[in-house]
Amino acid sequence: MFDVSNDSRTVEPRLSVQIERDGTWTAFRGAILLATGLATVTDAWDVIDRAASARPPATPIRLPAAPEQSRRSWRRSA
Repeated sequence: MFDVSNDSRTVEPRLSVQIERDGTWTAFRGAILLATGLATVTDAWDVIDRAASARPPATPIRLPAAPEQSRRSWRRSA
């Protein structure tokens, strides 16, 4: 089911590499350009690995608890 929250899964940015028209490789972490003009795809993934190891682990973002529902009736009394 897609509407069930899975708090145990950590959300992380997408890591990707892309080949350019000139035959070089580019490395991204999410939308952030990490490096461009890399000679091989291995070089691109090495840049991503170094960037990931330099960052501290992501702290999971906890959503605030849902506010308590008021037990007060909003219907007009007759």
